[in-house]
Amino acid sequence: GWKDIFGFNLAAMDHIQQLMASRSDALFQDARSKLREIRAQQSKRLQDRSDTGEVVMRKKKKKT
Repeated sequence: GWKDIFGFNLAAMDHIQQLMASRSDALFQDARSKLREIRAQQSKRLQDRSDTGEVVMRKKKKKT
């Protein structure tokens, strides 16, 4: 009956939604690892600067 068809369609939609979610995670996996790598490099640079005592302060822009 119609309940079987409706239940089957809901199950299929859930399955497709899970597939799409797993694929979208895969797209951002490389971006996450790249971001971690960049942050590690930045923290290393900052640590190297603080070891030498050389800290660069940026001037704040005035709002107009």
